[in-house]
Amino acid sequence: MKALIVYASWFGHNRTVARALADELAQRRITVVCAPVSRITTSDIIGYDIVVFGTYTHVHHASGQLRRLCESIPLQRLRRMAIGVFGTGRPGDRPGGVDDLAACIEGRGCELVSSPMRLELSAPDFLPWARFEQDTRRCVESFAADLVDAVTSSALAA
Repeated sequence: MKALIVYASWFGHNRTVARALADELAQRRITVVCAPVSRITTSDIIGYDIVVFGTYTHVHHASGQLRRLCESIPLQRLRRMAIGVFGTGRPGDRPGGVDDLAACIEGRGCELVSSPMRLELSAPDFLPWARFEQDTRRCVESFAADLVDAVTSSALAA
């Protein structure tokens, strides 16, 4: 199985989450490509079983570049993959970027294979994490397990 993790990150949080998620998926024998949205085009999203989009929240919205990428992926391609989303934002920041991104994907007629992973940032400094808190680590592990389970379950059903 192959997974693509595409993220948008201002302060480095989503990059850190994306890399941790990539590590978790790799431990589950998934081949992973992890890259910022600035390095990914629509044509790069071919041949993956799982695609995960990660975004920050800015004024209750997702990264515009990430949203445009999601909107430009041909629908038949999206429907062949297990799709997940994660995002960071301030506590109580709802709707947030992750909601905006999930609505974009679901509005195209695709389903997410698991609930979006939401991670709260400490205000006001938003300093990048030196390391994950235990709760954040467990959240990433659980999200990775949900993604793999969804792909495995659909493969068994086919």
